[in-house]
Amino acid sequence: MCSLLWREFVELEKEELYAVLKLRADVFILEQRSFFQDIDGQDQAGLHLILLDGEARIIGTLRLLPGVQEQTVTIGRVVLAPSARGLGYGRRMLVAALEKIAQRWGRSSVRLSAQVVQEKFYAGFGFVRISDPYDDAGIQHIDMRLDCG
Repeated sequence: MCSLLWREFVELEKEELYAVLKLRADVFILEQRSFFQDIDGQDQAGLHLILLDGEARIIGTLRLLPGVQEQTVTIGRVVLAPSARGLGYGRRMLVAALEKIAQRWGRSSVRLSAQVVQEKFYAGFGFVRISDPYDDAGIQHIDMRLDCG
């Protein structure tokens, strides 16, 4: 049975932070061969969702970043370990993220940069494309938005 935990950056234990960064590097940089600056200085401002498997190993994560000037929240760094894919955990994580956004920020616009191959997944939650495809570190992405409230 998997469980979800929310952590502010300062609440992340060293082992959790290490596991989150390792998972992101394993998937984004090694598996997807997308060479980019994952540690971008924004994790400290983020609210982090951690998906744990039955043995308390981190198998998924995402972060929420509140906007500075407007009621906008960005969902980013969405990642699942290969062993956790196709089991509904991505949906579970996104539902949890949207619920947390509604609870914490209320009426807001949610934005994300999605890999083009994931457009259908996010559209299933009501996200709409707001940009043409663009190259982001070797992978085609699009910007998407969902207006809540």
